[in-house]
Amino acid sequence: MNKKRTSFLSIGIPSMCVIFSVLCLVILALLTLGTSRQDLQTSRLSLDQTTAYYTACSTATQQYSQISDFITSALTDSSEKKDYLSRMSSIQEEFPDLANLTWTEDTQVLSFTVAFTDTQAIYIEISAPYPSGSSGSGKDFTPEILTWKTITTASWTPDTRQPVFTGNDTKKQ
Repeated sequence: MNKKRTSFLSIGIPSMCVIFSVLCLVILALLTLGTSRQDLQTSRLSLDQTTAYYTACSTATQQYSQISDFITSALTDSSEKKDYLSRMSSIQEEFPDLANLTWTEDTQVLSFTVAFTDTQAIYIEISAPYPSGSSGSGKDFTPEILTWKTITTASWTPDTRQPVFTGNDTKKQ
């Protein structure tokens, strides 16, 4: 009788080890699959965000170039600072596609934004002062970029609720 028990134990324990090993490998494979899908989703989101950012940067660079050409022509065509400021006041009519283009006459700073997501935009400030000691020679003048940064355009409303158990939350039957 001892032979039969030894035979059963010699077959049963290795079988259980094999079953346990296969079960561990299946669980490990499923965890790896879940992690790789999550990494793929994160990579795609990062790719979309980066592509949108660089597309907006390209658009902003083109707009800066057009604005810079307008500023240079305004300097060249102006004989006095008063004429230059008058021309720069009409910059919003020259660029109607930039609805958020603003010109501040006292600081002589131009600013605009280029949105790249629903909640983010690139904010650009350009300094375009009338050159001192010059009577409108805009040939060597290049407007200076003061700010080029990513800003958040959405407002954030924090969740200030604190769910606290008071002891009176039992259901009445």
